[in-house]
Amino acid sequence: MAKPNYYFRVFTTLAGMALIVVVGLLLAAYGTATAQETADDTKPPETTIDSGPLIGKLGSASFSISGLDNATAEADLTFQCSLDGAAFSSCPTTDPMYDAMYTGLSAEGLHKFEVKATDGAGNTDQSPASRSWTEVVDNADMYNSATQAGRFWISTYDQKWYKSTSTQAYGADKSYRYRTPTGYGGYYPQYKVKIPTAGDYDICAQWPGPDNPGNNPSTAFWIWTTPPDAENGNWQKISKDQRKDGGHFVKLGTFPMAEEDDWDIWVDDGYYSSKKGYMIADAVRIVPHQTSGDGCETQPQQP
Repeated sequence: MAKPNYYFRVFTTLAGMALIVVVGLLLAAYGTATAQETADDTKPPETTIDSGPLIGKLGSASFSISGLDNATAEADLTFQCSLDGAAFSSCPTTDPMYDAMYTGLSAEGLHKFEVKATDGAGNTDQSPASRSWTEVVDNADMYNSATQAGRFWISTYDQKWYKSTSTQAYGADKSYRYRTPTGYGGYYPQYKVKIPTAGDYDICAQWPGPDNPGNNPSTAFWIWTTPPDAENGNWQKISKDQRKDGGHFVKLGTFPMAEEDDWDIWVDDGYYSSKKGYMIADAVRIVPHQTSGDGCETQPQQP
């Protein structure tokens, strides 16, 4: 085969150089536009918690998180996390299945997890996604005076809060306490709850179902509130018909609570309740107040 002549070789070389120049110009223009778009981006990303604990007596917690941005791909977003009001920092994890993991947590009281995303332009979500979760204080967690452990207390002098079981009672052992009204007061079952920060909380209670006409139509629950109510003082009374709504958590109300770990929820023994029907002490839980929906019903009901 004859070799290409001189002019053909020159033409081919020049055409190749021109193609390289054109491609380079296109790449430069594209790169400049992308950099300019990033520089002009002032919209922060949105952060979402996809999974994580809602309820339970937990010593650890794992979360899956994601973010959405108008200019930065999700894989290029960075995330910072905070637990129980600590400063935001890199989200800790030791398992590739989760984006954030915490261990060695106190099982008592409330915990709050927050996370915020930052995009490639440095915009950070100013409304971090958050999730709070809490233990349920169950009657099975009996207080032991010797060890100071346990978060449910009944007087050893009063033997009339009897123990029974039901498939619709809370907890693994499905136990609950019941009694008929005494009418004289003084032996209130008490729940010890830990409030991490002062604020408004939804208080929830559960008693066994199904509906039972033999239960009390007006069982009184007492909530210690801070600051005190101008009319009723610190102790707020709320009455519930325990003949119905059994087998799930029922909202007693929204109350201002102080930061403390104390016996803030009591069940009346009959003095302020109806004088007919069994009063039930099963389980209670606390949820940071939600402005929409029912914080008691939007959480899982069993551990």
